Amino acid sequence: MKKSKILIILLALVLFLPSMVNALSVERVFTTLSDYLTPLEKEELNYTETSDQVIIYLFRGEGCSHCEEFLEYLTTELVKTHGKKFKLRAYEVWYNTDNKDLMNNAASLFEEKPDGVPYIVIGDKSWMGFTDFYKEEIAKAIDEEYVKDKKYDILDEIKKLETKKEKEKNKPTDNKKYNKCDCETAKSEDAKVALMILLIGVTVGFGFLLLVLVIILICVAVSNSKKKKEIVRLNTQMMSLQDELIELNKTKEKKNEKK
Repeated sequence: MKKSKILIILLALVLFLPSMVNALSVERVFTTLSDYLTPLEKEELNYTETSDQVIIYLFRGEGCSHCEEFLEYLTTELVKTHGKKFKLRAYEVWYNTDNKDLMNNAASLFEEKPDGVPYIVIGDKSWMGFTDFYKEEIAKAIDEEYVKDKKYDILDEIKKLETKKEKEKNKPTDNKKYNKCDCETAKSEDAKVALMILLIGVTVGFGFLLLVLVIILICVAVSNSKKKKEIVRLNTQMMSLQDELIELNKTKEKKNEKK
């Protein structure tokens, strides 16, 4: 009975923990210009964010010297001349995989490969790295984008692509496209699952078999073949765990017999 409870708990963790982790990791963390200004600088500059400002997207690495140079340029020079025209969204990409994916998606829209940081995006323009030569270009890009009625936002473009991909992913599949081979493959998988149930029942008892049957019912309810394969994989993991528990009990019994 205890074994079944342990297996149920482990199954729940395997099924739901990945989705919980993904849900937590979806949030993309960024910092703003205010995070890099001292209280005194904020007071002196009277810097505030507004909805009509141009967004500077900065993809940076923690400890990156060139990133620090760009941030210093923003906080000591550009904010004084263009502070009313821009706001900053800085994403750390060396220690945050979601932010790194965002950088790669942004770069792909420019048909670029971000081989290093900082990677800077303003409107429909981008820069890789930072030198004094870029200062004039960046200031000009802010001026040009600021006067536009509809500003180009790379993040909005990425969201549009993600929405499009999600719609295509969830688009109903035409049943007519399934051929005889697909059906036979599905039947073969179901046959393997059924055989697995019988083997588990004979080997470890029908208490554990009941739990596996529940999993198979879930498998049947889910039409996505990838989900089926995932559940079959989970069954295999549980079988291995059950084998380990059986071997552990045998070892304990042998030790008790010797005593």
